[in-house]
This record gives sequence, structure tokens and C-alpha cells, in this order.
Amino acid sequence: DINDERWDTSFEDVFNGKRLSELTWYSTLGNHDWKGNLNHNLPDMNTHSTLDHKGVMAQILRTFHHRNKRWCMPGFNYTILVNGRTPKSVGVRVRIVVFDSQSLVQVNPDKESGAYDHKYVPQKRKVIEWLRQALCSNVHSDEWLITVSHHFFYTVGNYYPPEERLPPTMEKEVLPILQECGVHAHFHGHDHVTQILEIMPRSENKNPVNRNRGILQIGVGSGGKTNGNVRGDQSGLDEALGSGNVKLKYASSTAAFALVTVTPKTLFLELINYNGEYPFDITVSRE
Repeated sequence: DINDERWDTSFEDVFNGKRLSELTWYSTLGNHDWKGNLNHNLPDMNTHSTLDHKGVMAQILRTFHHRNKRWCMPGFNYTILVNGRTPKSVGVRVRIVVFDSQSLVQVNPDKESGAYDHKYVPQKRKVIEWLRQALCSNVHSDEWLITVSHHFFYTVGNYYPPEERLPPTMEKEVLPILQECGVHAHFHGHDHVTQILEIMPRSENKNPVNRNRGILQIGVGSGGKTNGNVRGDQSGLDEALGSGNVKLKYASSTAAFALVTVTPKTLFLELINYNGEYPFDITVSRE
């Protein structure tokens, strides 16, 4: 619940460095959050009525708790708008759309499966509609568009090869929306490897904003647990998905976090691993 001691033992007392303590921690739901929360009386995704104080709902309620100073997950799905106000960030506009991908992926009837946890999936169609509205409506032409969810579209990690382990809703229904609306980057976890892939627009997708620029998919799921293995490579992606449709930029089983610097025209991403090394960086143009 919102007063569980694990808020201290798993969060407050762990990420307690001076700089870390000053940051707002935005969170999104994943399969382990939903596991054991098979509640068929979940409230509507946009309301806080008839709340269950356990598991998933405790994370939302914690956002509004008087003891909380930095945890932020105001709903199952939400949008963060960043407008630069410091001298170095004037003119920077970023729209970050966070969505609960566990409500969208396939439900595996095998409760012992390591691929996906069996759960009750509420209001899938509403989440899809909300996502399109959040990404495609009232968006300024000079905004960076970034999405965040627990799941990936493609991977070369533990869930490779793609034809066997893809969450079909993510690839078939969510990805076309991101491409149509001009999303620049997607951050994910779930597969415990560090990976950077560029997903290029396909001809069958409806009106991609820029046919020459892909969506940069950034997987930093190994920041919390180092149990992943890189199983795929570029030739495997080409064979399964068609040559050049998904470009592998970087992959490693070594744990890492991503540091992102945004200007009005460019997004610069660099990886920092647990040894304090910077093994990879990439620059993305907004246009």
C-alpha cells in the first residue's frame, strides 16, 4: 500500500544520492507491477474512483501522498510537457507520453511462462485511443515527441527472435501510431539488455511523418537487473523483418543508463554503464 515499508527499502533508501534526491522520478507500469493484481474491478483509466490501495494503485496514490517528494506516476497513462526556461534550454519543447504497455500486450495463458505474466487486461481499446490523442492532437511542430513504456517493439535480447516473442499489439497497433504522429524516440525496459535500435518507416504504415527518419528505440532495462543476454544481430533482424527495416545501433548485456541532452534541433544520447564508462552515443535530428 502507499505506506508500505518497501517504499523506503526499495526506493527512498536506495536512490538517495544528493543529485538523485533532487530529481522527480517518473514511473510506468510493467508486468511485475501487474503480477498478483488480478483485479476485475479496476477503476476507469482516467479517474481515481473505487481505488484499490494495493499494488498498481498504490503507485498512483503515492504520487499524491503527503510524504512523497519525488515519486510521480499520476495515472496509468500520462503526458509530461517540458518547456525550457533556463538560458541553455530556451526554445526546447519536449512532449513525453508515458503509457501502460502491459495493458496492451498479449495475455499468456500459461501462468508459469517467463515471457509475459498472466493478467486481466482492462480497456485495451481506450488506451490505444488515448495514445493517438496524446501524440497526434495539439502537438506543436517544434516539439520533440518521446514515448515511454515497459515493452519494446523489437529486441535482440532475451526475447529474440522477433517472430516468436514480439508483443503483437505493440508492433501492429502501437508502432504505426508512433510513426504516423512523428515520434522521435521510444524508451523501454522489460528485456534486461542495453540496446539501441532505429525502426524505419515501412510503406504499409499510414502517412509516416518522415520517411527518411526512424524512431530510435532505447532499451535500458538492464539498469535494474543484469540477467540479460544479447541473442540477436543485424543479420537476424534483416532476415526476420526485412533488410533495413530495423537497424541495430548498439547492444550489450552490460548494465547501463541513458543520459539525454536535448536542444531545439538535436537529441544527444549517451550510455553510461556501471563501470562509469560511456560505451556509445548517438545524435538524432528533430527534422
